[in-house]
Amino acid sequence: MKLKIDLPRGFLVSNSAFAGSIEFGGAYLATHELTQVYTAERDGIAVILIGHAVDIHHQEAGEQTIVERLVSCRSVEEMADETRDVLGRFAVIGRIDDRWFAFHDAGALRTIYYACGAQWFLSSHSILIADQTRAIREEAIFRHFRGGLPGNRSPFPGIRLLPANCYVRPETGELVRHWPRVDRVEAAIDEAQRTFNDNLALAAKAITRSKKPIIGVTAGLDSRLSVALLRGVQGARFFSHSAKVNETKVDVSVAAEVCRVSGVEHEVIQLEHTPHPLDGRLVDYKHNNAVWRTYARQLNASDFIYVRSVLPEVGMRFWLTNGVRSLSPRVGSNLIRNKTMAGEDGHENARDFATGEFEALIGALGYSSDRTLRGYDRMDLYYLEHRLATWHGPILLGLDTAFETNIVFNTRHILETMLSVSDDHRVRKTLFMEALRHFAPDLALIPINPHKL
Repeated sequence: MKLKIDLPRGFLVSNSAFAGSIEFGGAYLATHELTQVYTAERDGIAVILIGHAVDIHHQEAGEQTIVERLVSCRSVEEMADETRDVLGRFAVIGRIDDRWFAFHDAGALRTIYYACGAQWFLSSHSILIADQTRAIREEAIFRHFRGGLPGNRSPFPGIRLLPANCYVRPETGELVRHWPRVDRVEAAIDEAQRTFNDNLALAAKAITRSKKPIIGVTAGLDSRLSVALLRGVQGARFFSHSAKVNETKVDVSVAAEVCRVSGVEHEVIQLEHTPHPLDGRLVDYKHNNAVWRTYARQLNASDFIYVRSVLPEVGMRFWLTNGVRSLSPRVGSNLIRNKTMAGEDGHENARDFATGEFEALIGALGYSSDRTLRGYDRMDLYYLEHRLATWHGPILLGLDTAFETNIVFNTRHILETMLSVSDDHRVRKTLFMEALRHFAPDLALIPINPHKL
């Protein structure tokens, strides 16, 4: 299934044949040469798994075994439940009784863009769909936003991005929530800590089952916990970015001390801004372009897997500790607009446009006027379903030019555990601090995110 797609680790699926595609289960598929694909079909059910995945409790079984388990399920919700302890970065695309669906890993690391209609498309990149539909990129209004686009928009009209915790029906564009399906039950901290520590240890082992880890190290708690879990892996690499601003200098200095105490080499890379041949194709990437260009040139290593440390923020009550206490279309608009452009032409239109997109998304995701959904705070769900899906997921599309990515915290079970403890423990970061003391008490003694050395 290695057919011509020009964007690293990319894929394109449709219900109609297109140039370079092959047929499976009634759909047509094309992938980049580095994209991993696993398929199964049985009793009217077809499943395609794209990317890498491992059940942390059954690590001897590979992706094909997971696909065989999924094709035995009778509903999409059952399939999503079956992936509760599956770590990785993957998309599941399938058909049950002639109805197609798509969902992804817990943190939406594997982006799924979609265009619905009589001829529908699912893809890793919006531009791969636009190549087929001839959609024209909308640039003027989107330059007013930072760290993601409004709602679940893409840079192209008619093409949208699937939020976490949902699956999409590509024929209609309907979003269906598959998590949470049961009410949140607050857990005792000791019980949650045992579950958290056990699953992190298993996840760290799973990450390194086939590739050596390369870990980005900062002064933060989340990356330090990744270091604690992976510093004993032979051949692992640890690096930071160098920059002239003081905040980054402190970050790099603390990262160097973390590596020194861990007894591992600390690499420091200089970000470079030289244009890259894929600049015009990676239109979904909305971050510092120097990062992915530098990784592609300086860190490109097919036998490594990049371990990022995003996701713990949701367990630490990110929005509450950053002063955001309510969710509304206007709040969503304010969070992503680039305030430095407030006086420029079109900014007010961009504000109203974003407000409308967030109103539609909030409605589609089923947020009620209440603060919680099945006992889960809507701000926590918003962090997972918008910020991670529309900001972080597309960032990984740039990093695909260098290597595949994973996150040690990226199973639904681990995320549930993060969200199960009291607000007090979440704000105090109890799960994470105690896990660090458990796995690496020496690293717990180094200051976390100090303002200065």
